[in-house]
Amino acid sequence: MKRLILLLLAVSFLAFPSCGSKLSEKEAILTANELVSASIELNEIYYGKGLPYTTDDKNAVMYAPVTSDAKYQNEDELRKATLAVFTEMYSNSIFSMYLTGYSNDDGDVIYARYVDNGQSLTVYVASEPLVDKTRTYDLSSAEIVKLRSKRIVVAYDTYVDGVKDERVEVTVSLDDRESGKVWRLDSATY
Repeated sequence: MKRLILLLLAVSFLAFPSCGSKLSEKEAILTANELVSASIELNEIYYGKGLPYTTDDKNAVMYAPVTSDAKYQNEDELRKATLAVFTEMYSNSIFSMYLTGYSNDDGDVIYARYVDNGQSLTVYVASEPLVDKTRTYDLSSAEIVKLRSKRIVVAYDTYVDGVKDERVEVTVSLDDRESGKVWRLDSATY
């Protein structure tokens, strides 16, 4: 009897491998491509030049408001945009570095790049870009490295400032949210 139950369980796992949230290779590539494309703008905001701000004298203030034409006018909008692309865990690491600030091991204070002062989103004017080059992805070169029910790894040919660079692997994970499970980037794309 035990053998029959074990055999039935084994057959059911083999017969229904796609139960859950596993995507086909085509769906996985399309999902990864959409997320990688959406991440480029956020990379520029967090790691690159950042959002434009209004001040003529960088020494006059520590934080300056973003311009009226900046895509994100408050922290909530920026958080929502980030969570629409990255997993909650990865997003939280971005938020702690760029929206909260922190102290390093030497006790130095690292100021948040963006602070919502209640009236507008402001930018720390002394912040320097972490990445000064632009990486682009050849989405047509996408190739599945791993395809699991909760994790996908896709490799891409990339270019840095227009020059062919290394092949980069990007991880996409199934993120469990209050609204349900969603596929989100779980690795850097800058």
